[in-house]
Amino acid sequence: MFAFYDFETTGTSPKFDQPLQFAAILTDDNLVPVEEVDIRCRLSQHILPSPIAMAITGVTPDLLTSPILSWYEFSRELADLIDRWSPATWVGYNSLSFDENVFRQLFYQNLDPTIYRTQFNGNNRLDILKLVYACWAFGIKELKIPTAENGKQTSRLDHLAPLNGFSEHDAHDALGDVRATIFITKLIRDQVPEIWQQVIANLDRDALRQQLEAGQIFHLVERFGVPPPRVYTGVYCGVNAEIQNRIGYFDLVAGDTTEFTNADPELVEKAVSESPKIIRSVDLGAMPLLFPASQIAPEHLDQAAQITQNKVLHDLAGKALAARFADRETPELVEAQIYEGFYNHADKKLLEAFHQAEWQERAKLVQQLTDVRLKELGNRMLVLNAPELVPDDVRQAFWSMVSERWKGKQFYGESERNPGNTYQSVQDDLEEVKTSGRFDLPQEQLSAMIEFFTNRKVS
Repeated sequence: MFAFYDFETTGTSPKFDQPLQFAAILTDDNLVPVEEVDIRCRLSQHILPSPIAMAITGVTPDLLTSPILSWYEFSRELADLIDRWSPATWVGYNSLSFDENVFRQLFYQNLDPTIYRTQFNGNNRLDILKLVYACWAFGIKELKIPTAENGKQTSRLDHLAPLNGFSEHDAHDALGDVRATIFITKLIRDQVPEIWQQVIANLDRDALRQQLEAGQIFHLVERFGVPPPRVYTGVYCGVNAEIQNRIGYFDLVAGDTTEFTNADPELVEKAVSESPKIIRSVDLGAMPLLFPASQIAPEHLDQAAQITQNKVLHDLAGKALAARFADRETPELVEAQIYEGFYNHADKKLLEAFHQAEWQERAKLVQQLTDVRLKELGNRMLVLNAPELVPDDVRQAFWSMVSERWKGKQFYGESERNPGNTYQSVQDDLEEVKTSGRFDLPQEQLSAMIEFFTNRKVS
């Protein structure tokens, strides 16, 4: 079974924005639809949405406030849906980079004990954008790659689907994007079966690992930034010493294998960290685009054998890959601490009880949590859903923090220069919506948006 899904959100940060719409279509193994869902939730009080995101998706202020489901209730609906549809392959478009992280943050910030639901209970993940990259990189003519207004090729779904014959694309609506994704999936499956079959086979991580460890040469397709995706030719080169699903991949074109016969740690560290990379990190759990090489240059066969048999190099590469981010500091904001360790057994049991209880009992359970992240998020949930159960100082501290964020007075050393949207970024976005010509909003809708943000203040 395949579960095609998409989120529409208040902005581009899974950590500091929230989903507003989730749509999904469950299909059988032949991609024939079996069930369809389209679920919306209302805007949480502590989220400042992006006017540009609203303009792109057509979300009006009424749509932000009218849905029955709260953000928390929305998270429970999706948790139940995943459990009901399991086991399935969860499929999206750019989902591994974005939608999957929206899922994880949704569950994490709403105290779900299992944030990796799309990977447990027999579930796995498939990102159709990556299949498009493979077709693009290998020059597959059956899939047309569109050209954007700037003259460069693009993989955006709202360009790609219509160019390839999909005439019903309601772009930037979650359900419309799901239908477009199914269309592109069928096209690749039917017109380029060799790519479809290999990517599906790669979902079996154990089988893929065995092939790699046996020394088979693989082409790797990756894309970084704006340039088109590239094809690399390489071979297995060890396992990350800390994360077993991440392996080293030695680029046989970029690297001189004779230099690594008696590799020293410094040489291997440079091979892992400097550009052009000779040893790449490949995450077997994130749908790597690995394709067995069929036509192999004789010199590559010899080079691959040298790397495959060099166990010392494998060990050094594994340590170097693990060391790349070993000195990373713990993020300051709780939203960014999602991967800072697993929950202990006692806390997981408390979280399971939390979702079965009423808010009065939930308030007591939150205070029993030992993980400081969970306690902070739990108190936040109480403030947002049952403020009468929260001490005044806790409630005031939370809203003071939100106020500071919205004013843009706090900056942190994380990927976001500021955690979420601010009053200033909202004004900048509104100005762009009004004057850039990118958006054709009716004056009534634009006026309603301006009024909404004028009145959007911290409680």
